[in-house]
Amino acid sequence: MSASSAMEEIARDLLLTRYTGAAGLTILLYDHLLSLADERRLIWSAKFTSSKFLFLAMRYIVPGMMITQSVQLAGLSNVSLTDKFCKIWMSLAVIVAWVTFAINNWLVLLRLWVLWDRNRTVIICTLLLFISTQATTLVLAWLRVAEMLPTLLFNRPLQLCSLSAPSDIGYMWLPGLSFEFVMLVALGYEVLSRPRTLAGLQRDGYGYFLCLFALSLANTIIFLVARLSLAFSAFFFTWCFATTTTCRMILNLRRSSESQPHPHHEADPSEAVDEPDAQFSQSGHRPAQVIKLGLIPRNDESNSHHSTNSTLVQERE
Repeated sequence: MSASSAMEEIARDLLLTRYTGAAGLTILLYDHLLSLADERRLIWSAKFTSSKFLFLAMRYIVPGMMITQSVQLAGLSNVSLTDKFCKIWMSLAVIVAWVTFAINNWLVLLRLWVLWDRNRTVIICTLLLFISTQATTLVLAWLRVAEMLPTLLFNRPLQLCSLSAPSDIGYMWLPGLSFEFVMLVALGYEVLSRPRTLAGLQRDGYGYFLCLFALSLANTIIFLVARLSLAFSAFFFTWCFATTTTCRMILNLRRSSESQPHPHHEADPSEAVDEPDAQFSQSGHRPAQVIKLGLIPRNDESNSHHSTNSTLVQERE
């Protein structure tokens, strides 16, 4: 392939990456504006918890990083940057991306624990898996970044930071993908053990899990098989859409819980609360009052009082 043909191919790949990144950012910002009223009403007014902090951090860090990246990627700044800036920006972007994806997986993991009725074995196994896969991803990311930094330069004709040599950066996504696959299998087993209606599956948020796994799978495959100029063609879209999906899941669950007529109580996800199987409805899906995903209110106060009263009556008898 001649030099001119290679440059044309890189330019086409760059254009595709710009389009997909812009599409992801547009979806992220548009959904953020649509859900801003719900966020103010359901999240900001709630009691401060660790999950609330993580939710807001992910919700606002990702748009800020994506806006900066889109300006740099599109060459809109019209400023000749330095190679040093590209190296610093790449290192920072890798750290922030890892943190936000870890927050994303953590919030989804909390939802998995709720669906499994906070089974201690499931919590311990998935927590250990979460810690090990995130640590492995961080180590692989830094190894790949250390390899890429010497080849990361500011391309003046294209007005963006680019790699001058290939690098196997796709493997850094495999640990996270394996974690999401295990969560999907755990969800599938939970669905088979307690059959639900379509409405019940939608209410419990299974569509969000499938969407997140599909995005991660597509992103990992593209990183592994695509040429270097196309490696990031799906990454920025996946980053934006995964953030949008998780935020939507949290807000929809919170809205569903708020609609219940029972008094609300904010629960921290670190609390271990066991829900009896009797609280499942005949349709096979959980009533909204048993949802306690950090940001989700606890509505079991009346049930606990009833259970306590029943125990006292039995003791008296």
